[in-house]
Amino acid sequence: MAKRKGFMIPMFFILTIALVAIVGSVTFLTTTSVRNMGSIVDNQKVLYITEAGINKAIWYLTTPAEEGGMGIDWRTEGATEEFGGGSYLIKVQDTEEGLLISAIGSYQGRSRLLEILAGEDFTSAFSDYALLSDKDMTLAEGTSVEGGVVAVTEGNSVSGDGVTGDEMTVLEKPSIDTSYYDNQLAVSEGGGENVASGDQSYGDLNLSGAPLYVNGSIILSGNVTGQSDIVASGDIHIEGSAVIDRRTRIISGNNLYIEQGAKIKKDSVLYAEESVNIGSNVVNGDPVIILTPKNLNIASDASLAGKIYGGQLDIGTNTTITGTVIGGDYGDSNTIADSANIIYEKFDQEVPPGIDKKVTFKKWKTR
Repeated sequence: MAKRKGFMIPMFFILTIALVAIVGSVTFLTTTSVRNMGSIVDNQKVLYITEAGINKAIWYLTTPAEEGGMGIDWRTEGATEEFGGGSYLIKVQDTEEGLLISAIGSYQGRSRLLEILAGEDFTSAFSDYALLSDKDMTLAEGTSVEGGVVAVTEGNSVSGDGVTGDEMTVLEKPSIDTSYYDNQLAVSEGGGENVASGDQSYGDLNLSGAPLYVNGSIILSGNVTGQSDIVASGDIHIEGSAVIDRRTRIISGNNLYIEQGAKIKKDSVLYAEESVNIGSNVVNGDPVIILTPKNLNIASDASLAGKIYGGQLDIGTNTTITGTVIGGDYGDSNTIADSANIIYEKFDQEVPPGIDKKVTFKKWKTR
């Protein structure tokens, strides 16, 4: 009996130690699990707050000011808002790659960064149709529209013997906002120290990023470089020997004329308050932007590419336009003469002042 008691005492201690170890292990694992669960919850929470910041920045950008947002031109180096027991810091900045939208969410000492690289694109009126008219439109015999939709706004129609393919009626009225161009023309018309007075003629011209203002008319006959604005209160003539560099805006307060042989490079803008006149046999393969709230006249056998808007269209015979053609509500009718050919193509072009734009999203980054 004494031997059995001597055996039981060590076993009791061994079992006690084992039980304590098991309880300790369970307590440790439970505590660790609870802590890890709390960490997971906090990480999910900070991600949720960061996503809310990104979504708020997108809402600000895509919502006009009159509806409570900031509008597509809004930029910020940092705006902080409280949300969900934490906060987010949102930034909207222009970079070489595009528009960078970022949000840093913070919660319980944790932080998370989300970034979206975005860009700007044309709204549907300037990108979804081969040919769009905001009044009755006449297509003469032999005229064809290829690869895209022909559309008119409600209450208008397409007539004539031209071949159009798909036709539709749309509610969205195409238009341009001339405010930017009006402001530039006001500088030229106002004169002053930085405005050349009287008619001017330029051969080779380097703008060096600075606008050229003339209170009068301009003749351009050489290489124009420097990516800025050329603004004249009067007419502008682009002669056949002229080469206009990329991202140059030509702005006329009266009439703009382009002669055969002239070369105008990608993302340049041609704007005139009264009329844009493209001469016979003008060939320009680079996609450009042509805008006028009034008369757009394209003579016969011209070949152009890009996005073209005229308050009233008068497009001549045997003309080929690759891109998008839009006629506004100025004047009586948009007319396209016989054997003209419009080929729909969606070019990668920068959205110029005066045309509605939208935000497009390219890629996400998180860390």
